[in-house]
Amino acid sequence: MTAISRRALGRRLRILREGVGVSQSAAARAVFISPQSIGRLEKGQATRISELHLTALLNHYNATEGEREELLALGRDMRDKQRTGGQWWSAYWDLFPEGLDRMEFEQRATSVVMFSSVLIPQLLHAAEYRRVVERTLHPHSSAADIERRVEMVARRQDRVNDSNFHLQAYMLETVMHHNVGGPAAMNAQLTFLVEISERPTISIRIVPARANSHLGLHTGSFTRMELGALHPRQRPEPPMVYADSVLQDHWIEPASDIDHYEDVIRDLDRVALSSNESRVLIRETAQSQWPVRVPRPEPSTNQHGGIRSERPTVTAAPRHSDGPA
Repeated sequence: MTAISRRALGRRLRILREGVGVSQSAAARAVFISPQSIGRLEKGQATRISELHLTALLNHYNATEGEREELLALGRDMRDKQRTGGQWWSAYWDLFPEGLDRMEFEQRATSVVMFSSVLIPQLLHAAEYRRVVERTLHPHSSAADIERRVEMVARRQDRVNDSNFHLQAYMLETVMHHNVGGPAAMNAQLTFLVEISERPTISIRIVPARANSHLGLHTGSFTRMELGALHPRQRPEPPMVYADSVLQDHWIEPASDIDHYEDVIRDLDRVALSSNESRVLIRETAQSQWPVRVPRPEPSTNQHGGIRSERPTVTAAPRHSDGPA
């Protein structure tokens, strides 16, 4: 839990420092490290800090015995993970170095709220849809690396299969009309959304184009994660928000900015269709906007010597009964 431990340790050290009215520069001088190291540490960025330096900081901040025990444990956890290596996502470091922290947060999160204004959210991508996205974003990558990227997203989606994980996705209706890979890929993607939305732990809600003005129109795509407590005796971690970007996702700080996204979620909840209504709309869009044309056999001669008129058959997403949202 390297990234999570770094974030928790940095946040709590900042609270302690501000509680005793000490500046970052003064704290750095007191323990003989650079102010930049204090800044990186408090932001949850990768920083080498020994237990000796961490103990000195806690002494300088007048930490209680309980705070000292908790924060030293976080520091040890952070250093242990650095020594022993990461989890499965570390194997994709060469493809996605800036995104490994996010993957760790996803795997640790107990619930996620996602909003997308352009594309289907990544955790809900079907394989071919994702493959087309990766080819578009990385036109110079080899076919093998494209497949590794698709595989990486599929492994991230394993979290969605956990019955203890809850996902709430909001999407603008226009997301379903962007042609990503052609009718077959889009039909498969929307069919996948219909099927996965029937799970009790997943809710997909569409914000219709006819909806009144709402904050989603003024906010880019984002992901909000609830992390819970890192250890049974510790307090739950505060929620975190990633603003999604083509080039690089970035973690939203401070807490006042996260409050804005809470307002956005409440407004999306106000204007979005229910889960059942959304499922119906997704299915109808797959059928009407992205029908799949299956070629018929070659024309054959009928008994009168003429050629039978053969038209392509149009198939659409299979219908499912609407269960409870």
